[in-house]
Amino acid sequence: MLILRPLRAVAIAVAALLGAWFLSSEYLKLHRLSAWYENTRVLAASPSQPDYDLASLPWQTVSPRMFDVQQGTLTLVTSAEPYGYQAFATIDAKGANTAGITFDANVESGGVTIGILQAGEWIAVNSSQTTGAFAEINSALLGFRKSLTVMIANKNPAGESRVTIKSLRLYLQH
Repeated sequence: MLILRPLRAVAIAVAALLGAWFLSSEYLKLHRLSAWYENTRVLAASPSQPDYDLASLPWQTVSPRMFDVQQGTLTLVTSAEPYGYQAFATIDAKGANTAGITFDANVESGGVTIGILQAGEWIAVNSSQTTGAFAEINSALLGFRKSLTVMIANKNPAGESRVTIKSLRLYLQH
């Protein structure tokens, strides 16, 4: 019986610690979800100075027929590869918890997907397969990776697409 008393105290302490850990981890998830929602709401209301914009992102191309950034506007003619990645910019997340993206584009033909990837997975994505204006706001919770990628992809199963992006801004929130 004397041996059971110390074990009982240890069991109570372990149960209390596990309960505290569980509650704090669930609170952290809820807090990050709230921050994500707030980030999207703030972007929609009055975006501040972006961390990156169309001209300051370190763009690399995969296989577009044309990629031209001039005077803050990007003109892109994709390859004929349906759904293929066309251009991307990988940046340091700088310890941010969320990333927000806003863009204003005009799809002249075909379709386009614009979004954010982290660790090779889409975490914020918007697509259009109709011609005309294409403007969106999106944000995502970031994982613990140190980088993220802004991606522009072809969204035309029939082949080539043409899009003009008039504005693209990326916000990192800590």
